Amino acid sequence: MVVDAEPKNQNWFEIQYEEVVDNRPNLWYHGKDNWFELNNGKDPNIIYINRKWEKWVTQNSKSATFGEFTFDDLSGFICEPYGEETIKSGLDKRIPVGKYNIKWHNTTKYNKKLYTKDGKYGKKFNLDFPELSKGFICLYNDKVSKSRGILMHAGTDGRWSVGCLLPGTSLDRSKSTKNISIEDSVSTLYKILNKIEEKGIDNVKIVITDEIN
Repeated sequence: MVVDAEPKNQNWFEIQYEEVVDNRPNLWYHGKDNWFELNNGKDPNIIYINRKWEKWVTQNSKSATFGEFTFDDLSGFICEPYGEETIKSGLDKRIPVGKYNIKWHNTTKYNKKLYTKDGKYGKKFNLDFPELSKGFICLYNDKVSKSRGILMHAGTDGRWSVGCLLPGTSLDRSKSTKNISIEDSVSTLYKILNKIEEKGIDNVKIVITDEIN
């Protein structure tokens, strides 16, 4: 139970308070119309994504936002579209900061065999990954609907996403394109999806924050 709240450094966007149960300070983070609690100790069932940089490359569709993620013992980078966040679809912009639920997602375009040697990208990029067990994940909450189709899938730069999250463990921001190798992105994606399956998808959430100046 919260017994007291006061501004930290006179900044109402970040409030520090004490809880009676464990007496450890927590932080509240505010994005556009989004307030949610961030514990100092990270929950192993939460995928934390912290946006850090933007990169403009001649036009919005080629540009990107880069951030860092942690998930239990996994860590790496996330690539998203460039520009301000929005709840509207079809604008090639990133989703709002906040806490998201996830569900399994399979379609003709994003199917379980996509990265196998016989799949679309397996053939195109000479990949040979196993068939996905459950498929991809789709993010949603009370502001971003499931129908918007915000997925986590593999990709190398901002051209691969109109809202989705592209993971990787090695990032080269000096390049105009192909900041993450496709092999690295697919490998990282599989590690994340496998861990979600182990934990149970209903037990895993995604929390997105933003430190871009």
